[in-house]
Amino acid sequence: MWSFVIPYFLDLRSSENTTYNILVHSQRGHGLSTLPPTSELHERRTTIPLLATDIANILDALSIPTPVCAVIGVSQGGAATLAFAAMFGDKTKGIVACDTAPRTPAGNKEAWEERIRLVRGPEDPVLSEEYAKDTGMGKLAKVTVPRWFPPGSLCCSGAAEGEKQARWVEEMIMRTDVDGFVEGARALGDYDVLSLTPTGVASADNEALFKTTAEQILLLAGSLDGGGKVGKGLQGLSTKWNSQNTTFVEIADAGHLPMIDSPAKFCEALKQWLGTF
Repeated sequence: MWSFVIPYFLDLRSSENTTYNILVHSQRGHGLSTLPPTSELHERRTTIPLLATDIANILDALSIPTPVCAVIGVSQGGAATLAFAAMFGDKTKGIVACDTAPRTPAGNKEAWEERIRLVRGPEDPVLSEEYAKDTGMGKLAKVTVPRWFPPGSLCCSGAAEGEKQARWVEEMIMRTDVDGFVEGARALGDYDVLSLTPTGVASADNEALFKTTAEQILLLAGSLDGGGKVGKGLQGLSTKWNSQNTTFVEIADAGHLPMIDSPAKFCEALKQWLGTF
């Protein structure tokens, strides 16, 4: 997901005498990370608060001094980043949440269940598992890529570079572990980080998130994501913080993953924001 961003910031070391230490991890059930076993402590193996806790545990396991400069995430990772701000705000100076929302939008739970049904296919459990791996994830990729890269974005322009990047994302989706996708989809289908406390438990305070101790907040969205609705939602969210320095940036002509279809614009916006620290 971040393969077009990392080289940009590594190249800045020689041009601007600036060093960036970058840690990238695969969220549970995605990439090279497996799902944890079932646990009596948690009803589900993936929730947005658990993803935020994973980040904190990685920092602790690697003995990385905190607060770090910034925690950055997009989509599901963006929701996890907002949860991290609420639960572990003392471990980071800033957060960057991209193309996401602080809670499941109305109607999205059923949309995620429909995508799960698309992947699972037949009702027979044995056939379903084979179908999901061999066919279902491919079907999901075919409907997801056009949604992530709508008309107007580089990856939907017909340009050779855009087609290559869109195909790369399609293959990445197809390689995703089926159970990892299902657990992540259900996490996105039912979450709300606005009321999360540092203990990870929801409170009656629907504005607990805005009490985070993280000092710098960047909310970023592609202008084409959701027909512009995702950006409008994040722009509205940016007005909720009072004490922190909060910035909203819209990446023109980009969809759900601006770090892929508009990496230069994304990286420049991120670099300028990091320069304000």
